[in-house]
Formats: sequence, structure tokens, C-alpha cells
Amino acid sequence: MNINVFIATIYNKKHNQFATAYTGFKDKELFIEENDILDTSNNLSAICVTITKAIEKINNDNNYKINFFLDNEIAIKILNKQIKPKADENQKHIDTINGYSNVFFHLIRIQDNEKTIRLAKEVFSNSKNLICEKLFFGSINCLKVQLSINLEIYFHIGLKEANKWIWNKVKMSENEIGEIIHILKKDEGKASFFHKYENNNTQIWCNKSDDKFTIKINKISKSLAKGEFEVLRITLETFIARSIENF
Repeated sequence: MNINVFIATIYNKKHNQFATAYTGFKDKELFIEENDILDTSNNLSAICVTITKAIEKINNDNNYKINFFLDNEIAIKILNKQIKPKADENQKHIDTINGYSNVFFHLIRIQDNEKTIRLAKEVFSNSKNLICEKLFFGSINCLKVQLSINLEIYFHIGLKEANKWIWNKVKMSENEIGEIIHILKKDEGKASFFHKYENNNTQIWCNKSDDKFTIKINKISKSLAKGEFEVLRITLETFIARSIENF
């Protein structure tokens, strides 16, 4: 049986970290996926650590042929022993990986690895990798705003159905945040945005009155009372100030 595993790594220069991810398929069915942040010194090390984690998670059995797919040509040549790594620290990882007789490496195009790349990118917006997060809960809905360590701002609007939360997530641009802050400072105002994130079309509406602010993402909305929308304004201003400080 063949197992196909796709590997992706993304470097965050500002924090000197690698976001990594792998997705594994058996008989064309997704059966495993994980992402993480690594404090490794270089991309090859991040790739090797991710491959080793995937092998351990799969619970390697020599009856399987494990095909790893990467969009990094240099890493493929090193793992296939065509060239030697520049850093000696990587050799230990490579020797461990090459000790498996049923593991093989293949080069793919970036556009054929989009799912795993997206999974790697998501690691920067996970709660453990946030600079700041603020939630505004209602009885059945919630607005969540986040500033990731990658200095990206995300809005999540959730609706509680059958004791489960259904979330709409959007990555907001600085211009959109600036317009929302401007509206929050006024007695009345409206704004709408339409943009794409992760191949999804998203429409956002904002409506401000003297005593209420409502935001709607696609079909889910959340209203904030006067005290709440003032906290939202301060939070968003803090996000923008923090991103400028770290520019």
C-alpha cells in the first residue's frame, strides 16, 4: 500500500520561526494532517523534523511505501543523497530519515501543494501563536478578533448551534481595519467589504448607530452595545499600533 504525504514549510523572518505542516493520504483519502511552529535554524532542518514527525505519527510499517512530496528541489536532492547538506547539524536528521527503507521523496509544483501550504499558514493564527485576542460573546453568537505573531488581523464570527460553534473567518486588511475604526468613532456610519481569502468569497457589512455596532460576515452577524464597541475600537487601534511598532 502507498501512503502519500505532502510537506510544507513557511519561514517567519520577524520571529525567526518556521511554520510546518504535513497532510497524509491513503488510497486518495486524507487520514492525517498536522501543523506546528519550529524554532529550527534553517529550512532543511524544519523539513527533516516534519518528515520525522510524520513517519512517527504514521506508525511506520515496512509494508507501506511512504512517498513524501515537497516543492523544494534542493531538499529533495539532499534527501535522495544527490548532494550533501551545507550544515552538518542537518546530517543527523537526514541519516535517521534515510534509515527507513520504505521512504521515498518526490518533487512537486507549488500549485500542487496548496492544501498543505494553507495548513502551514494557519499555524500563525492559532491561539497559542497570537499576540492578542479579544472575544465578544452573546448567548448564541460571538465576535473574535485576533492579532497573530505574523502581524495579521483576523475576524471570526461564530454562531452556536446544537452546542457547537460554527465560525466564519476572514483575514482583514489594514485599510479595512482603518475604516472600521473610523466608523466606530462616529455616531452613525456604514461600510461594506468584499474580498477573497483562501479561495473563499466573503462579504462583510458594518453598521454603526449611536448605541449599537453590528458586523455581519456572510450570513452570521454580531451586535455590540456601546461599552463593547468602544472596547473593540481600542483593541483594533492597539493591533494597528503594534503592527507599526514591529514594522
